[in-house]
Amino acid sequence: MQLMTRTCNVQYCHNLSLFGCSPPSHSQHRYGTKIPPTVLADRMAAYVHYFTLHGALRPFGAAALLASYDAETKDHALHMIEPSGVTHRYYACAAGK
Repeated sequence: MQLMTRTCNVQYCHNLSLFGCSPPSHSQHRYGTKIPPTVLADRMAAYVHYFTLHGALRPFGAAALLASYDAETKDHALHMIEPSGVTHRYYACAAGK
């Protein structure tokens, strides 16, 4: 189970949420198990970082918080994906003004 909140521009985070919910991001159909939360956060951070590398693409101007629970390991996680493409795991986190 995953929950994503956003800061700043709705359009940026809508694009991020579509990427997180797209079939390549899920491993259910390929590996028979759901994607671990840390792997999903890393993939989303790599997607955000890709936009900072190329001059033709506009970088994301929003941070995203990804709260998730892994039923297999019975572990919860809170990841913050920064606009630079860096992700960190937190116990508690705040973003925005």
